[in-house]
Amino acid sequence: MLVSACSATTEADRRIMAEVGDDVLTYSQVRDAIPYAIWQSDSLNATNEYVKQWTLTRLLATEAERLGLHELDEVADRIRTHRDDVLIETLRDRALNSLTDEIRVSEAEIDAYFEQHKEQFVLSERHVRIRHMSTVSLDLAVAAKSELERGGDWAQIVERYAADKASALASPETLHPITSLVAVTPLLQASIATMAPNTISSIRGQEGRFHFVQLLETYPPGSVPDISWVKDRILEWLTIEKRRIALLSFEQQLLLQAQADGIVRNPSSP
Repeated sequence: MLVSACSATTEADRRIMAEVGDDVLTYSQVRDAIPYAIWQSDSLNATNEYVKQWTLTRLLATEAERLGLHELDEVADRIRTHRDDVLIETLRDRALNSLTDEIRVSEAEIDAYFEQHKEQFVLSERHVRIRHMSTVSLDLAVAAKSELERGGDWAQIVERYAADKASALASPETLHPITSLVAVTPLLQASIATMAPNTISSIRGQEGRFHFVQLLETYPPGSVPDISWVKDRILEWLTIEKRRIALLSFEQQLLLQAQADGIVRNPSSP
């Protein structure tokens, strides 16, 4: 039964969706080229659009070659440059994939960077951590606030009442500059400025939605936030730097070896 299923899958993958001259587009190529979210939402239309675009692209390229446009000097130079760019990018990606240990950032390195560069993280204005609830009706907002005041679980409250569940769940995971909260709701920005930690604002209506916030933490200007709030940023910085150094080392070793093998020669060099 398993063999039959695998065979059927393979046959479907190999199904030809379009042909232009000697170029062939298979079902598996279409499926791999379309982003998963788009495929999940409407695979039929996505497939038809991709096949149509692929067919037109190959047809235009084939006609350009038939006319000999690829042999024009300026076109040939552009093709060669694009080819080199693709090959170089692929080589660098492969080199980095083989150097995962060298570019992996440890918790100790993140902690050390934070301790050595705390001045980079000094807050220039007040920052807060909040829970932000937005509902489609006043009744839902009142019910959500009541449950939160009774110590209800935030995730469960969000699931029952929030108009934008993803945003509500993510809100406590971000440290907000107080001035940026105008993007949340201008009506609540003034309330947050005077709230004490763990208190909940009044409910305010705005553009058909009803909002309230709970202030969880506040950091005054000049303070340094806990490392947990900047760890992802430090990880990104250190990873980029390690990738840069690893690529530089790889390219330097490649150049030295090529010079030693006589592949690269610089006769005019002193």
